[in-house]
Amino acid sequence: MRNEMRLLDPNEVESVRFARRSISMIRRRLLKPTVGALDACMPLLQGAIESIYWLQRRLGARESHTPRYLESTRGTLWTELDELRLELSRVDALMRNASGFYGGLARLLSPQDDDSTGYALNGPVSSRAKTTLQLER
Repeated sequence: MRNEMRLLDPNEVESVRFARRSISMIRRRLLKPTVGALDACMPLLQGAIESIYWLQRRLGARESHTPRYLESTRGTLWTELDELRLELSRVDALMRNASGFYGGLARLLSPQDDDSTGYALNGPVSSRAKTTLQLER
């Protein structure tokens, strides 16, 4: 599958489906949230953004009444939008969890001078010892 997907004159339902598929691919890549995985998500995210932007312009430009030929796709469009929302919430959860994990790991590996380990027996806060851990490749 290509890293970058592009739309060619899509209709509304296909626009949402395209965005959902792109976000789904991002979700699968984020199951192993590495820098490389995040970089590989950029073209997919850009394609999804373009697709959603196209849909917003199309729906915003539509008159107050829906043309007869689009009536049959309205239910499908709403279903696809619901699926897109679900995929976006999954990606959001993965990103938040990865951020929390890597942020916590970074704090453990390089504690700040004001970090503390807790209270000593006599009550005052004891300072954390300077780290001597070195990472090598």
